[in-house]
Amino acid sequence: MPVEEDLLAGLRVHRPQGNGPRLGRCAATGRVRSSGEETELYISVSRLRVQQPSVAPLMRAFRQRSGLVDTVDGFIDLQVWRSDRDPEEIWMVSRWRERSCFTVYMKSAEHARSHDRIPQILSDAIRLERLEHLHSFEVAAE
Repeated sequence: MPVEEDLLAGLRVHRPQGNGPRLGRCAATGRVRSSGEETELYISVSRLRVQQPSVAPLMRAFRQRSGLVDTVDGFIDLQVWRSDRDPEEIWMVSRWRERSCFTVYMKSAEHARSHDRIPQILSDAIRLERLEHLHSFEVAAE
């Protein structure tokens, strides 16, 4: 079995159906995204350093992510960026309606389950270099 398949063998893919129940509730003080209006967002950026043999399996794992966060109140989206200059540099960028929504999710069983799905050998190859939280940024134009 190739290394990539070994690393991903323990992953189970789960895609939520429909809107389903939402995890917890967070404060509703942020502005709702709508075309032509300024929008406040809370953005979390995790800058990861991933050992080269594990980059491809990690990218595949993100493509097959469980999606548990997708139904969390206040979650907007998650993107995973890979540097074109440094193949071991990966950024996870998640956007939220506001910080309280992110905080509720980070303390949730769903968040723990999403990390429990990662095989230990893959988890050991990932190092968090920096965690950044961008507060009160406004989308001024799209």
